[in-house]
Amino acid sequence: MPNGHELRDLLEMQRKLQFDPAVLSALFTLGRSLRLPRPEAPWLEMLSFWLRSLDPATQRWTLRCPVHVSLAKLLVRGGVRIEGPVLSFAASDLVLPALLDANTASVDLSAGRKPPPPDWKGLVLSNITRDTLITSFLANHKCVRVPGLVECVVVNSRSLQILSLIATKRDLCTGHQNKGVPAALLRSRSKIPMTLLRRFIHIRFVSRAELKDLSIRAPRADVQKEIEMYLATI
Repeated sequence: MPNGHELRDLLEMQRKLQFDPAVLSALFTLGRSLRLPRPEAPWLEMLSFWLRSLDPATQRWTLRCPVHVSLAKLLVRGGVRIEGPVLSFAASDLVLPALLDANTASVDLSAGRKPPPPDWKGLVLSNITRDTLITSFLANHKCVRVPGLVECVVVNSRSLQILSLIATKRDLCTGHQNKGVPAALLRSRSKIPMTLLRRFIHIRFVSRAELKDLSIRAPRADVQKEIEMYLATI
């Protein structure tokens, strides 16, 4: 169990690594499920284990640990690479929704049962400022298949990183479940580059009636001007 000095060292390590809280929760899931560093280890000891076992050169974890086949399937789904008794992964590999419960807390997967399906929209809204977690949600095909979920992200997020990601990935801004995404991007107050927005100024993405409304009501003057120029050509 870390003492006061070790706790200070752990906080300094986390300050340098800057792991998102959801990533730490996923590491606790792995610790609980794999019984690392030992069964029933308290969270501080578990945190010490994961931070100290990270390879600073590769920013990856590599460890030998026997894994039951039912648990192995869940861990692979969660982004962990398993080759025989060797497990390896980086923080960026982790599929966070597969390793967290409905409240984005850690979960014990050792019984080989998947966590219950989360309330995706509720999770998005409660974690909208946590870019790492939102990015993980957007990379999860079950999440983005929820009708209106990506639009919900666009409407509520102010992150240029997240909004630019949505604007550049075809599967996040097309399809019936994402039919409101292009208009939501054009209505955003965030400074999404016009080079990303311009392709959505077309009746293929947004109806003529909605474009006319946006030409007046869009919060950005440059977006209004681009829409006016487009409408003049059709």
